[in-house]
Amino acid sequence: MKKIVLYLFVSLIVSFIISCKNEKEKRMEKQRSMLIGTWKLTDYQDNYKPKNPKEQQELLLQRENMKRMTLIINEDNTYFRNLDSLSESGLWKTNNFGITFTVKNAQGAEQTTRMGLDDLSETRMQLRITDNSIITTLIFEKQKFGLN
Repeated sequence: MKKIVLYLFVSLIVSFIISCKNEKEKRMEKQRSMLIGTWKLTDYQDNYKPKNPKEQQELLLQRENMKRMTLIINEDNTYFRNLDSLSESGLWKTNNFGITFTVKNAQGAEQTTRMGLDDLSETRMQLRITDNSIITTLIFEKQKFGLN
């Protein structure tokens, strides 16, 4: 009788673990499918404090220019980022804290940027970059293409 109870108990635990793993995989797959697409940067914020009025003016201009950025996240784990004449392409992957983008620089060395994924829906994505004490928030809207 003890063996039967023990067997049933172990079976319940295994079933619970498998169920939790399946739910996590489903959430990750849904997140991944929401990421795929073309995103337009709509807001750029950081907590950097300019040192003088000239730097403040340059920073405002840079922030406005950043809003022309387009980010294309492809299903094959590649991405393409375009800002005016500057472009970059590389690989992306999700992890526990958000998204990692990896690109090779001109010398062939890999550069990795880790971004926290603070918010994601079918139409909106909010990413966070922390570099020392500077926190940058990027808010994107998913672009819809097709006939109206």
